[in-house]
Amino acid sequence: MMRVAYLKAPLLAEVRDQEVPVPSGSEVLVRVARVGICGSDVQSARRAGDWERWGHEFSGVVESVGPQVSRFQPGDQVVWVPVIPCHRCRRCLAGEPLMCLNMRARPCMGAAEYVCDPEDFWLAYEGLSAEQAAMAEPLTVAIDLVEEAGVGLGDTVLVVGGGAIGLMAARICRLRGAGRVLVAEPAESTAKIGLARAWGLDTVPPGDGDMPAAVREVSPEGADAVLLTAPPATLPAAIACCAFGATVALIGTAYGGADRVALDVNDFHFRNIRIQGANNCPVMRFTTAFDLMRRGAMDVEGLLTHTFPLEECGRALDTTASQAPAVIKAMLTL
Repeated sequence: MMRVAYLKAPLLAEVRDQEVPVPSGSEVLVRVARVGICGSDVQSARRAGDWERWGHEFSGVVESVGPQVSRFQPGDQVVWVPVIPCHRCRRCLAGEPLMCLNMRARPCMGAAEYVCDPEDFWLAYEGLSAEQAAMAEPLTVAIDLVEEAGVGLGDTVLVVGGGAIGLMAARICRLRGAGRVLVAEPAESTAKIGLARAWGLDTVPPGDGDMPAAVREVSPEGADAVLLTAPPATLPAAIACCAFGATVALIGTAYGGADRVALDVNDFHFRNIRIQGANNCPVMRFTTAFDLMRRGAMDVEGLLTHTFPLEECGRALDTTASQAPAVIKAMLTL
């Protein structure tokens, strides 16, 4: 038997016993080691009408493989990839797999002792801890966000939202040679602000009034790039922080009407502001993520403030949802 975590609205979680699956065909059975808790997991827990499995940031070790598997063997250390390109559509064939028109996706199910999935959705890694490997997927999102923003040498960059992805994106901006990197996060978020400053980043207050003023105090022309990891409601304030010709790249999502935002179109039209969604295909970024962690350029373990056993997955979700001052990233350990 194995333990499997389920979630349901409003923010409920429970662990059930199930049979351990037996891999067939091209399937790989992995014993899960670590599962990161993402803000999207909290959103799912608040929206799920019935009990559903969850967890997409996880690492583990191959337990057994199906007879058609050629890339893995028992004992291999692996991470799960939730979305992969089809390699057949016109975008893929034109060398643009990030723009694949037929992305192959799998349901999230990492919060469990074992996960069985086709070998295409697993990647092997070496030289990393289980915690680092479980952070690879959110790191790929941060990499993609920076790429979509087009951050360049000497740029002034504003990152709105100092969670794990926002802080990793800010650090990547520094690695790319950005001149000044600002992180907008409330003053009460002491853990996030403390780590941002420890990483050599500047912090500014968020909000419609304070944030644009604080950015222009540092850079009178505004920010050359704004990376938005906060809810969509912050988009107007983010645009107000932009320099002429800046790019706003965003990954923040919301539901139930909170995904609707009113914008002054003339403002970003006449100032040539570019608004760019960053909907990542993580498999294209994992190699870079692994390399950044192996070289010590990205200290993802510094983001981990809370760990919980699988049986306490409800507390892990509550902790992530609380946005308490001491919280940056929570993780399940199995």
